[in-house]
Amino acid sequence: MRTALTLCAVVFALTAIAAPPRAWAMMVGEDWTPRPAEVATLVAPLEGENRLSQSVSTIFDFQIWQTLDPSLAENRAALGGLIGWNDRWRTPVDTSSAIALAQERSGQLIVWGRVQRYGDEVLALPRLSLTPAQSDIRPIKPEIWTITEGNSRVSLDLPRTTYDLGVVRLSREFVAGFGAPSALRLCHQKGGVCDGPPVGRQFVALRQEGEWSRVILPHEGEGWVRIPRITETPNIVGSFVGGMIAYFRGDFGRAADQFDAALQAGSIPPQEEIYATALAVSARCRAGEDVHVLSARMLETDPYSSYTAKVAVMERLQSAVRARTREARHAASHEAATLIAARIDLFAADDRWLVEAQAVIKALG
Repeated sequence: MRTALTLCAVVFALTAIAAPPRAWAMMVGEDWTPRPAEVATLVAPLEGENRLSQSVSTIFDFQIWQTLDPSLAENRAALGGLIGWNDRWRTPVDTSSAIALAQERSGQLIVWGRVQRYGDEVLALPRLSLTPAQSDIRPIKPEIWTITEGNSRVSLDLPRTTYDLGVVRLSREFVAGFGAPSALRLCHQKGGVCDGPPVGRQFVALRQEGEWSRVILPHEGEGWVRIPRITETPNIVGSFVGGMIAYFRGDFGRAADQFDAALQAGSIPPQEEIYATALAVSARCRAGEDVHVLSARMLETDPYSSYTAKVAVMERLQSAVRARTREARHAASHEAATLIAARIDLFAADDRWLVEAQAVIKALG
C-alpha cells in the first residue's frame, strides 16, 4: 500500500537550463506572483468532494511536473516556467471562472474540471484553459507563430482557449495514495531517509533526477524530495499540458514530443486529437525540422479543419522564407497559395490570418 501524502499547497519553479536558479522562494496563495519572463500554470482545485479534489489535483500536478524536467529541454534559451497548486484558490466551475482565476494570479494556463466517485473508480474530467494574450504579462509570446517577409507578416495563434482532456479513470486505491502537494519531507541525501522538515507551502525545485527533485527551502537550504512516478494511467493530462507549456516557453522540440505522447495515450478526445496533431507539426516546423510529409499526412487525416489548413500553409510559408534558392522559394510559396485556394471555403471572408497569409505570399513573389 502506498503511503498517503498529506499535503496542502506547493509551487514548483522551473527555470530554463541556461538561467541561474531562482534566488527567492515563490509564495503560493495571495502572494503568488510570476515574473514577466515565466510561463505560469495553475492547477486549480477540482469541483467535487474535497478529499477527492485534493488527491486528484495532486496527481495532475505531479503528472505535469514530471514532464517539465529542465534537463529534457531542447531549447536552452526557452522562457522559464512555474506550476502552482493551492487548495485555498476558489474552485472554477466553468471556463470564464477558470480564466478569471488564472488572470488574477498572472498565469497563462490553468488546469481545472470535475471529479467524482464511480463504483471502485474515481472519474476526473480535466480541462485546460488559456488566458487572453492581451492580459499576458510576458513581453515575448512564443506560442504565436509569426512569419515575416519584407513588410508583410502573418501570425497564427493557438486554435482555442479551452481544451477538453477527456475522462481520466483512476482506481480509488491509487487516488488514496495522494493528498495534496506539501508535507513532503526534505531528504538531505537522494535515496536516503527523509527525516527533514516538511517542505511546507513554498519551495523552489531546481531539477529532477528520476523520482527525486532537488529543492531549496526558505529556511532549511537545499535538499531532495521524492515525487513518485505516476504510471497507472496514460499521462494525457501531463503530456498535453506539458506540450502546451513547452510551446508557450518556445521549447518547440520538447513541445512536439509531448503532443506526440498525448496522441499515443489513446484517450484524447477527437477534437483535441486534431489540435494536438496540428500543434506537433507546428512545433517541429518551428524547431527547424522538415515536416512537409507530416503536414501532408495531417491534411489527409483531417481535410475539413481550418486550423489544420492554416498550419499546412504556415509550414509552406516557413519553408519558402528559409529556402536557399529562388526555385525552392517560389515552389513553396506556390504550394501555400494552392492550399489556400483549395480550401478557401474553410475561412471566413474577413479572416485576418487569411489576409495576412495572402500578403506574405505576394511579398514572396
